[in-house]
Amino acid sequence: MRALEARKSGTNLVDRSAEIEDLGTEGKNFKPRSGWRAVAIGTVLVPVSVYFGNYAYVVTQALLWGQTSLLRGPVFVLFVLALINLALRPLNRRIGLSASEMIVIYSMIAIATCVSGFGMLQFLINMLPAGSYFANNINHYDRFIHLIPSFLVPHDPRVIQEFYIGHASFLDRAVLADWAVPVAVWSAFIVAMCWVTLCLSILISRPWIQSERLTFPLVELPLSMIRGAASERPTAKGFFDNKVMWAGFAVAGILESIDYLNYFYPSLPAIPIKPTHLETYFTTLPWNHMGMFAVAFYPFAISIGFLLSRDVSFSCWFFYLLTRLENVTAAAFGSGGAAIAQSGMKQPPYIPEQGVGAFVVFGVILLVRAYKQSRKNELREIPLDQAGSGLLSNRIASVGAAIGIAALTAFVNYIGVPLWASAAFWAIYLLIVIVLARIVSEAGAGWAWAPSVLVHGIITDFTGVKALSSKAITDFGLLSWFEMDFRDNPMPHQLEALKMRDEVATSRKALFWGLVIASILGTIAAFATYLDIYYSLGAASSKVRPALQVVGPNMLSHINNLLLYPGRPDRGAVTGMVIGSVAVSALVALRQIFVGWPFNPVGYVLSGTQSMDYMWCPFMIGWAIKSVTMRYSGAVGYGRLLPFFLGLILGDYIVPMLWGVFGMCAHVQVYMAFPH
Repeated sequence: MRALEARKSGTNLVDRSAEIEDLGTEGKNFKPRSGWRAVAIGTVLVPVSVYFGNYAYVVTQALLWGQTSLLRGPVFVLFVLALINLALRPLNRRIGLSASEMIVIYSMIAIATCVSGFGMLQFLINMLPAGSYFANNINHYDRFIHLIPSFLVPHDPRVIQEFYIGHASFLDRAVLADWAVPVAVWSAFIVAMCWVTLCLSILISRPWIQSERLTFPLVELPLSMIRGAASERPTAKGFFDNKVMWAGFAVAGILESIDYLNYFYPSLPAIPIKPTHLETYFTTLPWNHMGMFAVAFYPFAISIGFLLSRDVSFSCWFFYLLTRLENVTAAAFGSGGAAIAQSGMKQPPYIPEQGVGAFVVFGVILLVRAYKQSRKNELREIPLDQAGSGLLSNRIASVGAAIGIAALTAFVNYIGVPLWASAAFWAIYLLIVIVLARIVSEAGAGWAWAPSVLVHGIITDFTGVKALSSKAITDFGLLSWFEMDFRDNPMPHQLEALKMRDEVATSRKALFWGLVIASILGTIAAFATYLDIYYSLGAASSKVRPALQVVGPNMLSHINNLLLYPGRPDRGAVTGMVIGSVAVSALVALRQIFVGWPFNPVGYVLSGTQSMDYMWCPFMIGWAIKSVTMRYSGAVGYGRLLPFFLGLILGDYIVPMLWGVFGMCAHVQVYMAFPH
């Protein structure tokens, strides 16, 4: 899309290398090293990164390592590696890391961050022992916890009690014995999920990267850092030599530091970067039903909005504001509104359900389109080592994905879910993940959510809860850890690794095995990290993050409510899904019919999630700045401003990380720059 905007302004960005050589765009054609040194370094860094990032988030609560679309932890690690590389360059270029090696290491850290993060192992570890610990004579959870297969959860009462109380060691023989089987089973399950998403990423990478030429806005910063610090970089002015970039870095760093100082010394002024909730000022009907309506000014999010093509950034904030208007309109007609929706009842205008319909149908459209483009590419098959993003052939990736999906479906069926429900579950889940990857690849999103509807809840909206047995409902509830929150799903980052390989020649085998090893080692390291933290400090103590303590009880309450009050098919929810599917289909069709159609379907898909709750205002600011820039300065002006906005992202990531490290070293709670 950026190239399209450049053509509209009469300038081709590809031809203006002299104007943006300071961004480090050179280096694409360097011959890659074998890459195995990078895999070895990544293997060493993955456990360190997993432990440090999650200890900082769960225990010291000093910094955010994952969750955002551009992961803060991996960017911080890459920044440190870049500084080391720059320091080593005058000594011997062979000692320093090449661009291809840095891509492998960065990608490994990103995948390990995902598998250990929100909606992944951070949730799973808190769910597994919850049934035995929280069941009592009042809630009667013992009515269904015995339905959970014994090999999926720990059982020893003493081991479970120590998990929540602490003052123990996970290296105790009884603890290791009780956790060994659940850890092994769930580790295999997570690795299988990562394998499936990797195969799917490979299958859609060439259509998205080479045929559709998606912008992948979030790889701009890591690629610029890598090219600017790589050992083989020519002597031309690079990313880290750019004063405009450092100006952006300083602006973001100073703004965030002011708020950190205000946290310690409230008498000092603060900068309103975090959300200000405007909905609290609307107290009369129907406006008090608009839902969350907050303005925020995150520097990194404004920069992402600037990086996007203008139709995407415009559609993101426009459709989000449209959902606020939908809530108000529904309340005006006496049905629904955001206040009722927040109570858990599904009511018009069914925003989350519209999001589900949009995600599923858009996913089908993307798969069909990718399949057609792949068939065209087969007519001019290119060897893998020359195929840009390819790590496996399409045939091997297809077989690998099919085997992985079959294994996951069989597993869910084996633990007690009917085969039809298991197959439907994985079909919906994978469509959502593919669309999430598309959102990150095209819109960045900053903070990418899926619709706030559980995947098995989508199934029961159509069939009713009574269509499933008590055991199936219980086992679906146990699986809810990875369908509750998609922010740390690995697929977007697997695709970004393939995009970076397309930009910088990188060893195919090293990147492939690096991604596989990162999923395996990251899972094992995450289990060890959380068990160490919880057996030492206690999962129910005040020494760990409260948001994670409610994951287990919420899961049990969800299962209990479904068993006590089994609902019928929800016609209203299904209606919302139909509306969402029709709307996104219409947007896709109109975009193909009318040249210059301003509404991108990605923006509508995002509007059915929480992604834009905090991001719509920064995206609107980024869109406005880019629109003015392109109107009066064209692509040349955009190229000159780009380093500043990349510096804003980097400063908004690195400076809060340094404050977080300070908080960890000083053993004090510090301000967190994101999200609230």
